[in-house]
Amino acid sequence: PQVWQFTGAAWVHEHTCVPLDGEYKQYVYAGTIDDPYVLIGAPNDFSAGPGFGAVYVYYRSGGGTWVETQELLPGFSAPNDFGKAIDASAEGLIVGSPGSNPPRYSLWRRNNGFYSLDALSQVNDGAGGTAVAMDGDRAVLNVSSTNVRLIERNPSTGIWSLHGGVSGPVRFGEALDLDDG
Repeated sequence: PQVWQFTGAAWVHEHTCVPLDGEYKQYVYAGTIDDPYVLIGAPNDFSAGPGFGAVYVYYRSGGGTWVETQELLPGFSAPNDFGKAIDASAEGLIVGSPGSNPPRYSLWRRNNGFYSLDALSQVNDGAGGTAVAMDGDRAVLNVSSTNVRLIERNPSTGIWSLHGGVSGPVRFGEALDLDDG
């Protein structure tokens, strides 16, 4: 992908993101920005195994130089399509793995500029996050063709918990966003 910066008068090309490992299987299937980070989902990446998937993390330094800082791999057995849907906030990242058996999503925390696995869905979540959105310590994800689930992290305990869901017509929740609750 190409990273562009708006200078107030024009768009200026800053960087072309290329995976350091040379793995291009569905590279840039999904992407998200949480300045100064760009995260790229590659759900068919073979780094951890055939079709397991990966998320690449790029960081922009103060001088405008971009560098790949991490390649996140699924932290569970039987992964597939990890990185098919991703979204980030200052607190972390949510990654959908809808092709896994069972379909799952994972939550990641960012600490000192690096991501680590924070929580993994332990139940069959239907679609497993074919669409996801995150804002702070809240996230929403598509769990079937008609349901969206809200999860929230308690800042005191760090524990993620379900806070209900919403049902709608067929194809409800295929695209999601979350802003200030």
